[in-house]
Amino acid sequence: MIKEYKTIISNIENEFIEKKSKFISNLFYIDSEEKAKNKINEIRKKYYDAKHHVFAYVVLNNDTIVEKYTDDGEPAQTAGKPLLDLIKKHKLINVLIIVTRYFGGVLLGTGGLSRAYLQSGKLCIDNSKIDNYVLANGVQLTLNYDELDNIKHFCNKNNIIIDSIEYKECILINLIIESEKIDYFRKNIKNLLSRNIEILVLKNKYIEI
Repeated sequence: MIKEYKTIISNIENEFIEKKSKFISNLFYIDSEEKAKNKINEIRKKYYDAKHHVFAYVVLNNDTIVEKYTDDGEPAQTAGKPLLDLIKKHKLINVLIIVTRYFGGVLLGTGGLSRAYLQSGKLCIDNSKIDNYVLANGVQLTLNYDELDNIKHFCNKNNIIIDSIEYKECILINLIIESEKIDYFRKNIKNLLSRNIEILVLKNKYIEI
């Protein structure tokens, strides 16, 4: 399982003209191959009269990164592959780039095509807002009431998220901790409380940082 990744938080559209050919690029956030396919179909219907709808996407499917691209009738590896390489260069996951081309009557050549598709995708990424996500775990502790303030201080100091606190006979506190910090947390929390404490590590998930 990957420890961290970047993705976009809003969809972007741009238009680019190169030697009379119009390139309309769309950058989408997607979190499954099915959603990628749905967006591709939407763009094909929207620009039904265009000949080429080139795309590339990278999506996280459970613990596996899935990559796919198509040149959609353009010369092999002149269109979709540059877009896929662009996504990977920026270390983005769960994104889809689609570039629709309206041919303007002037041949661009294979090098010109690659540069044009790359520029189209780059315009979207350069204008997008990107967030970082890191693998984290839910952690549950049962505390005595007089231990709560120390735990709160420790969490604030170490950028640990306090997800919830339940006040019962004892205090049940749920935290969200970056997976790489779990061992550090185990060691320091026992020293902080001056006793052994049961630390229940729950299911992992990705959180924004």
